[in-house]
Amino acid sequence: MSSLNIVFGKKGYISSNWKKNFKSKDKTIFVGKIECDLSNKDSINKFLKKYKNTSISIFLLSAIVRKKEDNYLTYKKNINMVNNLILILKNYSVNFFFFLSSTDIFEKKNSRPINEKSKLNNSNFYAKYKIESERLIKKNFNRNKICILRIPGVFGGIKDNQSTINSIKKDIINRKFLLYNKSLRSYVFINDLIKFLNYILNNQNKLILNFCSSEKYRIYEIYFLIIKKIEEKREFKKSFETIDNIYFDN
Repeated sequence: MSSLNIVFGKKGYISSNWKKNFKSKDKTIFVGKIECDLSNKDSINKFLKKYKNTSISIFLLSAIVRKKEDNYLTYKKNINMVNNLILILKNYSVNFFFFLSSTDIFEKKNSRPINEKSKLNNSNFYAKYKIESERLIKKNFNRNKICILRIPGVFGGIKDNQSTINSIKKDIINRKFLLYNKSLRSYVFINDLIKFLNYILNNQNKLILNFCSSEKYRIYEIYFLIIKKIEEKREFKKSFETIDNIYFDN
């Protein structure tokens, strides 16, 4: 039986960078909504039926991202896509299922670094979608067939206008003053993520992992770095927001 890697979500920020730099020993295709609409079960079945006698490895990166929208409707749409794909795949030979999750799923009011066993918290609809999707995948696939990779904010590469750091940059440009926010954050460079995705693609590691850096920055420090880079000046005001930390023990 022949083997095939199918990456869903080819137009997204991470997929676009991966497609440009992917390295695979097996045939790999990147698929977008035009080829296969995950919100429609008939569309999924029509796309997959030509691979009926193929050992398929699924890489699910498709989602309506939080930066675009984060509400109950997008949560339902995202969950519907995952449910539809899982349902149709029951009729196919699935060798491996990879899901790109997020560190947004973790409790943010942490005084200690986050690890894979840290407390979960569906504090927004995007986090709720990722938590529920992880549960569905674990329920429907054997543990020796799944890989769940949780990532924080990512920066760099092509389509950087979709990155987390670019969102912060836009925030700086559009505001006359910024809050002196002491919350901790950790980020990942896109090239490092792509290298690891290629590793998973070729080795099909069965694991659940936070792909993160142990380096951490306070949000106001990130503001300072970007302000220096873009040669802007901004006034800072004291923040009365609750400190919410997302940093890791990796």
